[in-house]
Amino acid sequence: MKNNFIFKHEHKGFTLTEILITLGIIGVVATMTLSPLTKKYQDKIMLTQVKELMQK
Repeated sequence: MKNNFIFKHEHKGFTLTEILITLGIIGVVATMTLSPLTKKYQDKIMLTQVKELMQK
């Protein structure tokens, strides 16, 4: 009976490690997502500039 009380504790929140790991994962996913979007945006700007130059 005594051993049951040793391991019983309430979990009231997240540990610092859990929060840091979660933020790290979010950062990696955001980087993987934003990189292709930025490239597409830059390609679109370049295409628009080339079209404008050709019209002049």
